[in-house]
Amino acid sequence: MRCDMISLYDFAAGFVQGTVSPAEFVDVLNRRPEVLDWLQSIVPEGKIFYKCEVQVNEYGQNAHHIEPVPYDIRLAVKKCIDESLCNPWCLYYHLHLEITGLLKEAFPEEEYSTRDDIKKRYFFELEAVPRYIGGKEVYESGIIDRVIDSLPDSVCEEEKSMMCQRIIMKIFRITNNKYPHWRKESQWPMGKNGEPMRFLSEKNINDKKYEYLFEDTETGKTKKIVQMSSRKF
Repeated sequence: MRCDMISLYDFAAGFVQGTVSPAEFVDVLNRRPEVLDWLQSIVPEGKIFYKCEVQVNEYGQNAHHIEPVPYDIRLAVKKCIDESLCNPWCLYYHLHLEITGLLKEAFPEEEYSTRDDIKKRYFFELEAVPRYIGGKEVYESGIIDRVIDSLPDSVCEEEKSMMCQRIIMKIFRITNNKYPHWRKESQWPMGKNGEPMRFLSEKNINDKKYEYLFEDTETGKTKKIVQMSSRKF
């Protein structure tokens, strides 16, 4: 692993500037606690992290409580993970912002040529992939990455985005504008053969509980996804 061969500074700077891939950086963060220890050691004195906790208020709605605390890189990384909702490019984007900001504050005399590939990839997906498609199983399958990587570079971004959307909707069998209206983040399930399950229906069980029914087109087996809404109607 590259982190074994170069300094921790060069490894972090490589992620910021583009010589270390985001997947490799995240992998090392997960396996090597000394990387986080080093990042914490360079935190400038007085740096603040805004810790956000979600609490249900008296109306049954989620309320955000924000508290300034001394900067902790582990809290910052956890926040990036929590906000990514299992989307790796969302994680890469926010983690890159966090590490870039930290290095620039810790080493103000250094000049960093920051990469833009992570931002471009993340925002392209936001534009090209419908919000109702996603979830842990989808992202772990790599199906969205494969579609985006297969798109030709010879077309403009707008055409490429529309092309991506058409392919994704075909793979996920979206017809007649029929798709799940999730109450929380998308939890689209994958079938036995590694293909997305087909969305069949959704129903409101009560004022808080919703069920989404999917079918594995290869085996015929169905799967229910249940989401609970904290909102009071």
